[in-house]
Amino acid sequence: MTIDHKLMRWFAKHQGEAAKEADIRRELGISHGTFHQARARLLAAGLLKRRKEGALYVYDLPDEAAAVFGSAGASPPLPKESEAAPAPPALQARAKQASAVEEEQELPDLSGHYANLEEVQDAILALEQDVSFSFDNGDLVVESSDGLHIDTYSVDLRWDGAELELLSRG
Repeated sequence: MTIDHKLMRWFAKHQGEAAKEADIRRELGISHGTFHQARARLLAAGLLKRRKEGALYVYDLPDEAAAVFGSAGASPPLPKESEAAPAPPALQARAKQASAVEEEQELPDLSGHYANLEEVQDAILALEQDVSFSFDNGDLVVESSDGLHIDTYSVDLRWDGAELELLSRG
């Protein structure tokens, strides 16, 4: 059974419940990176919806996915990999399409002049992609939430603002 199927079954079983990522990962025995990659694929494919409530996220499945993965309180036992029924063709096509889109989508280049570091942060937060960022030894590191893309920028603080220059793409 793929990690996507395991996550879909977990989300179906806990439909509409607020959850911590760490609790989900611990219960399924998966790493942070694996969780983020699979969740990004499912969100991009429209197989999963999420909304924030306070510090937690609430995950919901669209009706079509909930019907397939059993959103009723008592979900059926997980079949062995050899017994697992394939997902319906419509769900398979959406997942493949999302996976292809996710791999092709690079982070936008943020190189340029900014009035201050707050303006740099505002530019990062305005991105349409879910990213994290940090300053490491004077460089700015921006990483996509799925971990597939990491951009590193040199940061030159001047009297008239901050200058970002793209050093590497990963």
